[in-house]
Amino acid sequence: MAIVNFPYTLFRKVMKRMTLFSPIEHNKAFIQIARQIRNQIESGNLKPGDKLPSERNLAESFQTSRPTIREALRVLEVMGLTESRVGQGTFIKAKTLMDIDNVLSEIETQTSPLEIFEARLAIETFLVKLAAKNATKEDINHLSRCIDELDELDHDMNNYTEFVHLDNEFHERIALAANNTLLTKFMQIINNARLENLWETLKRRSSTSERIKKFQEQHQKIFAAIKDRDSALAEKYMTQHILYIRQSFFEEENIY
Repeated sequence: MAIVNFPYTLFRKVMKRMTLFSPIEHNKAFIQIARQIRNQIESGNLKPGDKLPSERNLAESFQTSRPTIREALRVLEVMGLTESRVGQGTFIKAKTLMDIDNVLSEIETQTSPLEIFEARLAIETFLVKLAAKNATKEDINHLSRCIDELDELDHDMNNYTEFVHLDNEFHERIALAANNTLLTKFMQIINNARLENLWETLKRRSSTSERIKKFQEQHQKIFAAIKDRDSALAEKYMTQHILYIRQSFFEEENIY
């Protein structure tokens, strides 16, 4: 039986990278993580081509959750510092830091995408239940028009801007159909957060023709449940829709 030598050099290298980082406070945690990784690139401890530790190991090092790690890695990828390779992991892409500090400072003033998803799961899933109960004939007509116009679009990235406009209108119409002024105001706050640069950038980068087609299929199911006055089914489909968007943002495995 062949004797395989343990790769001590590689092991020490991986362990050294794991100890480059320190636990973070949980206020804008993903920004703090991105900054620490950026600092290690700047100092030369992480070089182009180096592989970052796994999400699980990073989460242990930073003492945070894996979704927060994914959020930080997506920010670094957007800034061109890292790249994700399917089935391989995340690698340092470049040491060109541009004006990264200013970019991170701007992002720090914006709402965390994970917080937006949490808010949407809390608010939109309840709004859609109310919409199924309270929608007027006029509300149904508005939602039907949104669905028809979305159906008329070719589901590819050439129509991305128009798709986003109609997608936002569809969700806004659901909020109005719920006929609850206070909850509608909460939804407006969420929609304003979705206009921020970080959300817009991550959404565009994660969108594909296949995903746009899937989004529209989900819209159709949500609308059908509202039209049928099936609040439980409407809630189920909205939950699946939001989780699928989150999955596409952070390249998560199927989570519903």
